[in-house]
Amino acid sequence: MKTAIAAAAALAALSVAPVAFAQTATTTTTSNTCRPTDPCYDAVWSKSIANTQRIDGTNSILNATVNTTIGHAADTVTAAATSIGNNFKAEGRSVESLSSNQVFQGEAYATLNAKIGDAASDVTLNSSAIANNTSVDVAQAGRIDLNQQILNRDPSAVVNAELGSVGGDLTVSAIAGGNIANVTADVANLSSNQFAHAAPLNAVTNLSVGAVSGKIDAAATSIGNSLTVKGF
Repeated sequence: MKTAIAAAAALAALSVAPVAFAQTATTTTTSNTCRPTDPCYDAVWSKSIANTQRIDGTNSILNATVNTTIGHAADTVTAAATSIGNNFKAEGRSVESLSSNQVFQGEAYATLNAKIGDAASDVTLNSSAIANNTSVDVAQAGRIDLNQQILNRDPSAVVNAELGSVGGDLTVSAIAGGNIANVTADVANLSSNQFAHAAPLNAVTNLSVGAVSGKIDAAATSIGNSLTVKGF
């Protein structure tokens, strides 16, 4: 979805969020054997889950762009451009084994261009480009195996913002990520392989602002490989 908004008059609120997803998979693990009130509920494990996602080729281009011009905003302003290559999310109570294999060899671009005359409240601007993203949130897991690879490609996230005055807080961020994995589970065995080869990551935030009444938080972040594990 591509969005372009031009508003010279007063705006009550603005939220812009184009997202480019190449491949996305979401699964929820449940069990039909026992109800939550049955004694067997905590003993039943869901079957295994296997995920494979691959983006390959020079013509595999993901591009999310927001161009917005605002004269006056009477309330909060939120604008985001997000481009994700492979995205996998698993949520549930328990799983015996889970495996996910993600390979990205394409292009991911996210660009946000914003011009705002004045905003009466908070302003949040974000641009995110991620090659491989995996999120696992289960209460219990026997085994989890994750493999993420990015080859010879460069996720790029850019924010260009010009603002006159902001009546609240101002948050501007650009995030370029290669391989990102987050696991929350009481897991018995976990293995993770994250590999980035010749994959430059580009995150740029260009900000020009006249006056801000609240806090200012501006950041540009590039992440090659990131693994977060909680709950064990």
